[in-house]
Amino acid sequence: MPTRQRKHGREGGTFMEELPVTTIMGIAGLIIGTAFGAVTHRTNFCAMGAVSDIVSFGDWKRMRAWALAAATAIAGAQFLHIIGLVDLTKSIYLNSSFPLSGFILGGLIFGFGMVIGGGCPGRNLMRVGNGDLKALVVLLLIGWAGYMAMRGILATPRIWLQNLLSFNWSAWNIPDQGMATIIGGFVGIPYETMAPIVAFSVIGALLVFCFKDPAFRRSPRHIAAGVL
Repeated sequence: MPTRQRKHGREGGTFMEELPVTTIMGIAGLIIGTAFGAVTHRTNFCAMGAVSDIVSFGDWKRMRAWALAAATAIAGAQFLHIIGLVDLTKSIYLNSSFPLSGFILGGLIFGFGMVIGGGCPGRNLMRVGNGDLKALVVLLLIGWAGYMAMRGILATPRIWLQNLLSFNWSAWNIPDQGMATIIGGFVGIPYETMAPIVAFSVIGALLVFCFKDPAFRRSPRHIAAGVL
């Protein structure tokens, strides 16, 4: 009888509860990736394209779409943190080391690579879905070069370059490089209080930057690109 009860309890669970976490994450990734690809294709969402529009035409709409996407991401992350689904303080990016040279050189290399590769990795991923073999080669080379930089032959020069101009926030008794932690450390406000202040200040500034432009406000396509 107890065995039958346990079996009945197992059968009474929902379908999602019985799936492994890895399967659920895979399904979620497929759904989110499909939505991202559809939005990218429909709205022409692209980092390099945003910069190109500014330089070539003085058009800031795609850059404002990127700013709106950043505001949406920050708001979403803060919401998940507030309701307890994620703990942003455990992010791998929040450490006390601040390799300034790595940030500068990495940004330059990434930007140069976008121009050569015809777009950022997200844009090329969308192009692969459209059957673009050049984009497939670009993605394979990105993965290959990234692995070499992390664990392969380029790991040693990468570490040397990123430490060329680097400092550690722990010298000022600041545990990580998060904006809320840094500002709170200097002004003496706890992280729990400073984090939402900084987050919503950044969100507000980004929203003002986006929607102060009448052309952007009249462009549902770019607004959808930023929100979705």
